[in-house]
Amino acid sequence: MTGPEQKEKLERYSRQMLLPQFGAKGQEALSAARVAVLGAGGLGSFSASFLVRAGVSFVRIVDRDLVELSNLHRTALFDENDVGDPKVEALARRLSRINSEVTVDPQVADVNAWSILQLIEDVDLVVDGFDNMEARYILNDAAVSLGIPWIYAGTIGSDATVMSIIPGQGPCLRCVLPELPPPGALPTCETVGVLPVAPAFAASFQVKEALNVLLGKGRPGRLHSFDLEGDRFQTADIEASPQCPTCTHRNFEFLNQDSGTRAVSLCGRKAVHIHPRKPSLLDLKRLAEELSATYKTSYNGSYLSVVADGLETIVFKDARAMVKGTRDVEQAKSIYSRLVGM
Repeated sequence: MTGPEQKEKLERYSRQMLLPQFGAKGQEALSAARVAVLGAGGLGSFSASFLVRAGVSFVRIVDRDLVELSNLHRTALFDENDVGDPKVEALARRLSRINSEVTVDPQVADVNAWSILQLIEDVDLVVDGFDNMEARYILNDAAVSLGIPWIYAGTIGSDATVMSIIPGQGPCLRCVLPELPPPGALPTCETVGVLPVAPAFAASFQVKEALNVLLGKGRPGRLHSFDLEGDRFQTADIEASPQCPTCTHRNFEFLNQDSGTRAVSLCGRKAVHIHPRKPSLLDLKRLAEELSATYKTSYNGSYLSVVADGLETIVFKDARAMVKGTRDVEQAKSIYSRLVGM
């Protein structure tokens, strides 16, 4: 590195290098680190931005969706001109102009049991930017199997939750939540909304935890919960469970292609049928009331019809659904995740 390049680098990161946990050695560690951000929505867009600004050398961003107008109130760096573009490509354009020293690797892809190992096997840490729980259980299996740390984070309404998961040093996601919650058991941003600042707040704390792990100062097993509306902040110390099927017994069932939610394009019909492996009884009347503020809905006592993204989704009481007007399985799963949750 030449003298002018070194001077520019010192100037760019001078404020964080003054911090005792960083310094010159810490900045060198970040300059050699590789991170994957899975999801480029509210959480992922802010987290990717913070990581690039901090000087992490390589940031891979993975998301399957396009920028929508409803995304703009809670995401980083997107604007109206980006609507309709792949999220990762729009985000990569901005991030490359913020810090040209960082390699930004946008991947327009679905994260699932078949793709996740290839997407994360060459990174040092994974940042969770997902909007559904099934994807997090798949990530947990993959990260524990590969021994790669990951930072869990989630936001809904005005609440946020963050936890560092470091395989071999503390609990994994299934030590905290042993079973995947059934569809409809958890609220979604489509049903209860999301405070615009909540993703940015959670991402700030999430990246703080990520930087600590990259600097060798991670603290696994501390579950941080925030209620931004009620100004309540709590931290719980979680122990690894000796009964955990994932980190104790090394049973990676969510990496098995037969696990999770099945989505099948129906032969001879332009529709996708979605069938959770563990059906649950949905309160369709309540779901209809929650979604009616945003979507055209119709509930007849037997099933709920919702029009989203120009497609009709029929949701049944046992959490099955049919997305009409498409053969794209991933598009159908995305709609289902937003309306019902996975």
